[in-house]
Amino acid sequence: MTIRELEQKSGLERANIRFYEKAKLLNPVRRENGYRDYSEGDLETLRRICLLRRLQFSLEEIRSLQEGKEELSEALEAQLQRLEKKEQETERAREVCRSIQRDRVEFEGLDAEKYLTLLEKPLQQAELGVQGFDQPEEKNAARDMRRETDRLPRLRAPWRRYWARMLDLNLYSLLWSIFLVFGLKVNLLRMGSFLTVLGNVVPLGLMLLLEPAFLRGFGTTPGKAILGFRLEHEDGRKLTYLEGMNRTWQVVLRGMGLGIPIHSLYRYFKSYGICMSGELLKWEGLGEAELTLKDTKVRRTVLYVMAALLILAAAAGLSFVLPAPPNRGEITVEEFAENYNFYAEYYKDDFWNKKLNEEGEWADASTDIVYQFPASFRWPGFSFEEEDGILTGMTVRIKFDGSGELMDTFQMQQQIAALAFAGAAKDAHLSAWTALRLGNRLAVQENGSLSFEEAGTEFSLHTEMENYRQWSGNYLMGEGEGAWYLREFTMRYAE
Repeated sequence: MTIRELEQKSGLERANIRFYEKAKLLNPVRRENGYRDYSEGDLETLRRICLLRRLQFSLEEIRSLQEGKEELSEALEAQLQRLEKKEQETERAREVCRSIQRDRVEFEGLDAEKYLTLLEKPLQQAELGVQGFDQPEEKNAARDMRRETDRLPRLRAPWRRYWARMLDLNLYSLLWSIFLVFGLKVNLLRMGSFLTVLGNVVPLGLMLLLEPAFLRGFGTTPGKAILGFRLEHEDGRKLTYLEGMNRTWQVVLRGMGLGIPIHSLYRYFKSYGICMSGELLKWEGLGEAELTLKDTKVRRTVLYVMAALLILAAAAGLSFVLPAPPNRGEITVEEFAENYNFYAEYYKDDFWNKKLNEEGEWADASTDIVYQFPASFRWPGFSFEEEDGILTGMTVRIKFDGSGELMDTFQMQQQIAALAFAGAAKDAHLSAWTALRLGNRLAVQENGSLSFEEAGTEFSLHTEMENYRQWSGNYLMGEGEGAWYLREFTMRYAE
């Protein structure tokens, strides 16, 4: 039978059974898979141990009886004498207590020598930890206390276990973010609702797949290892992958509430209460593996904080990673358009349902969306410089005139065009900081010219305007007659 079946039949908890196994009073056989196999004989042995412990036999005395070093009748006779002696000593102690009460003395006036004489000094040699009781309820309490001490101490440490779990979960979240950034080329700062929801679900799935592998290979996980935890069988065997997966699934389901808001908080609170009460958590009762804690040295806390900060820094750094465009090296106008549309999607800039077509001209991205624009509205124009079909330079030209109208400066579209063009250079290394610097340059709305180099590309910006002023953000307002605005943003690869 399994240890769970033995618990049910004997009425003892697993910690009590393991205690007697550690004391070599109970010796079950091992199956080929390493699990204990308890027989009916083991059950009867356990019941005998319980009986003798309730009769206040010591573990050494029980071991002597098991090994045949002493006869049961002789042991019982000796135990009766000890119990009678203890009962007499207990009765004498009661009498002395009553005597002190009758004398009505306080602690400062207590004549200790007088009352010690009444006790007759042999009481000092009485065995420790065994008491006599008059009432059945008191005897039951003594029995329960004896059984409670006959058990292996159960590891609690709920907060330490929680923080180990959180480090692991953050590590799995980091792996998911790495896949989004380098695999799917997703902008973490502009994720849609679907990916946001997946960001809460996928790390739990990764934990369900990877944690069993960690337990199978190392007997611990990164978070557990840093804080000193190991999860192994008593004989040092590590969990199988299926055992680890079964355990982790119960953790995700009953310990973390599947990550469902509110419900997960309830499950954390519930698990904390069970852990502090000394009871087995659901995932702890699945097999014979035991969670142990090597130590709680301060260096582990320091190492944990460093690991947590490193994961946090890596996650923050991923938000500033800028992926390379799909086309690099010598590109055509069509490939530039693909680069532009790639970055427009990355930054979630639909530009009023516009994208670049194969000729580098504006076209509707979808026929399901229709925008109405004033007659004076002008789209920014692209002019390309080519040599044998290869793009060598280009200019974004923005021109409009009129008064009393709020006009977009198309800063975002210029910034995306610059990234699409500069990112194609073989030696270009783009980052979010590159995009930020370009944005700061393009935000300048003053008459004049500006030249600069970024990511191996030469840029020049020329702006002219009359009776226009910056309204807010990327918008200009024309005022008065003859208001007009012109901007030419040119880029060429540096030689």
